[in-house]
Amino acid sequence: MISCYGLHMKAPDKMESKILDDVSLDIDSGKWVEFSGDYMSGKSLLFRLFSTQILPDNGELIISGRHVRRLDKH
Repeated sequence: MISCYGLHMKAPDKMESKILDDVSLDIDSGKWVEFSGDYMSGKSLLFRLFSTQILPDNGELIISGRHVRRLDKH
């Protein structure tokens, strides 16, 4: 299961621009989800967040019941 609440991420090249602004969702285990949108709308950013490659600027991200900020970095 993936849950996120109030995710915020700034665009990597712009200080003021946000790609993700207050994103909240729940994806149950075993469910199929597709993300679609325009170029640079945050689809790849969500994948990087859900695969724990990066952390959100703000908000909570919980994967399989574990808060990603509490995961061991190793």
